[in-house]
Amino acid sequence: MELAKAKILVVEDAIEVLAYFKGSLERKFSADIRTAKDGPEALKVLSAENFDFVVMDINMPGMSGLEVMQALKKIKKLPDIIVVTAYDSPEIARGVAEAGAVDYVTKPLDMEKFLSKTKAVLLKKGLFVEK
Repeated sequence: MELAKAKILVVEDAIEVLAYFKGSLERKFSADIRTAKDGPEALKVLSAENFDFVVMDINMPGMSGLEVMQALKKIKKLPDIIVVTAYDSPEIARGVAEAGAVDYVTKPLDMEKFLSKTKAVLLKKGLFVEK
């Protein structure tokens, strides 16, 4: 039995990092991967479409990842979200959990750890298809 194809959104304002995330996910998983370059674009895309999994940068100009999640929660159920942050502290961990994220990873990014967390989320949803 073939599993359903995951629909993933990557939200990151740094274009190089956005491309790195997208490329890494494309190499590892058979999934439909879309991108958004900032918070307002992410909110627009997430409001209009359903995604199984979102990678969300927390610190973006104009609208942070947490603000996107708070705004989205007012209109629909949040997809599973892993937040990306340059800061690691108990306060950050608590804040992203309260905002509705399932997990977070820190920069500089350990891509293997990130891909492992992504795999766990997709497996839980019955969507994991590794290339």
